[in-house]
Amino acid sequence: HIHVEPAVAAVLAPIMAREYGVCCVRLPRQRGLAEIPLDAADAEFDPGFHRAVVAAAEAAAPVFAAHGVYSTTAFLGQTTMGGRLRAETVAAALARLAAEQRPTPESPLAVELMVHPGYPERAAVAGWQRCSYRELPRPGAGERPALLICGKLTPATGNAETARRYAAAWSAQADVRFRPLPAAPDSAVSPAMLAREAVRLRELAAREGLDLAFGIHLHRAGALLHAAFAGEETPLPYGLLASGTDINADLAETAKRPAIAAALAAADFLICLNDGQRQALAGLPAPAETTVLANGIDVASASSFSLRAALGLPENARLVLLPAALRRLKGVLPAIEALAAPLAEDFPGHVLVVLGPPLEADYAAALRARIAGLEAERPGLRGRLRLHDGLPRADYLAALREADLVINASEHEGLSHALAEAMAAGVPVLARDIPGNRLLVRDGENGRLFAGFAALPAAYAACFAAPDETAR
Repeated sequence: HIHVEPAVAAVLAPIMAREYGVCCVRLPRQRGLAEIPLDAADAEFDPGFHRAVVAAAEAAAPVFAAHGVYSTTAFLGQTTMGGRLRAETVAAALARLAAEQRPTPESPLAVELMVHPGYPERAAVAGWQRCSYRELPRPGAGERPALLICGKLTPATGNAETARRYAAAWSAQADVRFRPLPAAPDSAVSPAMLAREAVRLRELAAREGLDLAFGIHLHRAGALLHAAFAGEETPLPYGLLASGTDINADLAETAKRPAIAAALAAADFLICLNDGQRQALAGLPAPAETTVLANGIDVASASSFSLRAALGLPENARLVLLPAALRRLKGVLPAIEALAAPLAEDFPGHVLVVLGPPLEADYAAALRARIAGLEAERPGLRGRLRLHDGLPRADYLAALREADLVINASEHEGLSHALAEAMAAGVPVLARDIPGNRLLVRDGENGRLFAGFAALPAAYAACFAAPDETAR
């Protein structure tokens, strides 16, 4: 029952649905605990403990509900443990609940029966239908449109931030639900895994009363939404967002292009981040409702978090951020290798912090090993090449205000959240010269571009050699 402790519930509630697709929670709040008579069968029953659990669960219920996480109507099991777990006891408790709640076909009564593994007592549930949380209907389903956002929702990544922004924009019109894509890399998503996840998605659609689905990434989300909802038996309208990697890399792969084409052919609408993405899809069956819509940016934050303080940096240290998940296409390793010498020799007061989760474990391990090697080669670098798993959005925006420079070293981008946020916050940017970045950064006008990693040290030095120009 630890999840209903107030401090724990406050942490879980905002992330359960948004980051993990968990829309239901068990709330152990059985009524009538105060009237329990104690007898010899209650040797292991502590009424005070269970009353405290119920009180915590009652307090946690609105906390979870505020984030769209719901539960059963009632709970039974705290008074039927040990010797009290008898068919007649459970049947009487269920009968009392039915009399109190007066369920109807339109408003059924859902009760969680908490039991430890034991003997089946079918007589206890006569007249009741057994089900799982997968079949639990969402309270208020049908009152407003229900919209599902499906994508990789790993915190501190661009797709998670995209999902948050769209959810914030649409929540005034619809009940927004989330479904994270399988955590496995594309190469490990087998047809069987895709089929299983499609079944789970259809179950969620039925339980939540979904009216529309929205997938972030033409291949990862598109293939899943197509498998789940493109058939005649379980149709559901869906739209897709071209997020960057899908256009810039997946579209060119022979094994992925057909799946993207099939997902687009069945989609009801498509959103592209820029016109180049729309042009790249010209040979595929894109929906008639295709829109170019750039990411919206809002850098306001009430957080007082200090990354400098958290890292123990001296006041005169220069803080350079490279916001990127640890994956090859983000160019983190070659960027660190290119900057190691100038940081060691020319900029001893600079600290480079890579902010982002390790999405490719082998790459993250290689990166850590290389940093250790660079520090061994150049002892002055020790503690100045930092890897950080990322920050909650409000804290990240607060950390952004402390930064002296933000770097983007990606092989390709759709439209970089990190660059746009830094520029909106007035933080200087140094970005790799790629098509997606050129949509935001005009070299020498509102930021700087570097052509390749060989050119990165000179471009980095220019940012600090001409501080007035950089500030401008």
